[in-house]
Amino acid sequence: MWSEMIFKGKGFFFVAVMLVTACASPLKQIKDPTVPFERPSYSILPPEGKGWSYIKREKVGAFELTFFKTNPPTHSVAVLIVEKHSFAEFNTSEEFLRFVKKAKALGTDPRRFKRIRNEITLDNKFGDYSVKSYSSMQDSKSSNIGENDYLVLNLYGYTFIHPLFKNIMIDISYSERGTENEIDPNFENTAKKFLRGLILKEDKQAQELNR
Repeated sequence: MWSEMIFKGKGFFFVAVMLVTACASPLKQIKDPTVPFERPSYSILPPEGKGWSYIKREKVGAFELTFFKTNPPTHSVAVLIVEKHSFAEFNTSEEFLRFVKKAKALGTDPRRFKRIRNEITLDNKFGDYSVKSYSSMQDSKSSNIGENDYLVLNLYGYTFIHPLFKNIMIDISYSERGTENEIDPNFENTAKKFLRGLILKEDKQAQELNR
């Protein structure tokens, strides 16, 4: 199911980031942050700064692009962009909002995460079917928690139906995890700045068929 694949995977993702860095994987360093990553439906600039890596994953009906960097032992910053072919239909934007809320609730294990902030609202940044999410949680079971009682996990992003590309949904989240002292005090502004590098493309194939 689309919702389970996109959102339930997020709880696992932040554990996996630390594990990936410790084993052989197709990770690559970002050499030039001014060169965007191109997909048929979007273009995205990598995050600013040094030390970022990326990995691409092709799946059946989906494509994942991950950016991340770590500052061991407890601090990490990550971006996950999931592009999914979907034939789901929604009659109203409010119906889509309910769908996103339900999917995100399914993806958060209350035994591990204590929510401090959880805002999920309609936001037309990426069209009529566009939902903004901003959450902050205490992660009590992180693999790199050390002697801390918990690590803070902040996530900011959007889930939307692509307004210019047929049958495409995109979920993009910028996240940071670490101790209270490690978390960027300007996290929200940093996330917003990154998201300004996302450019949506038009479906040229559909345009040709409509001529």
